[in-house]
Amino acid sequence: MTAEQFESWLPAHTKATNEALLAVARGADRATVENALVAARAKVEQWRPIDDDISTNIGELALIDAFLGRKEEAIAECRRHMEQVKRDIFMRNQAAAHLALVYARTGETDKAINLIENLRTVPMELNNWLVTAITLADLKWRWVWDPRRKDPRFQKILARPEPKTIY
Repeated sequence: MTAEQFESWLPAHTKATNEALLAVARGADRATVENALVAARAKVEQWRPIDDDISTNIGELALIDAFLGRKEEAIAECRRHMEQVKRDIFMRNQAAAHLALVYARTGETDKAINLIENLRTVPMELNNWLVTAITLADLKWRWVWDPRRKDPRFQKILARPEPKTIY
């Protein structure tokens, strides 16, 4: 299997996105981060057709845009992704998880917290390596949630036990 075939099969982020997220997580200088994010966005746009019925790259583009400071575009991409996958509960919930993270990273704390509280009780697919997982462990330890760590409502979520899934 070639690297390109593997990337198209893998349900998680592309290598370019992982490299960009790593630059953000490490606190690289702004130019390095921006260059990595722009390169990742270009790779994701060619990775799979944007209009593919089951594409996950719309959510990935939204995350990249959120890290680039393109708040409106990121939110619009998430909403488009949610509409596109509305018939599949797992994909719809994953799209909502992307939106929760986009909200969290773009300063929409109330909207992020509301979505997180709901997403902790709904069925989600957890067998991939996306940074948008909403388990208690992910919320506690993944660096992408760091901007919300001091929020008392977020801390309250982290202090509660993992809720039961409601089907």
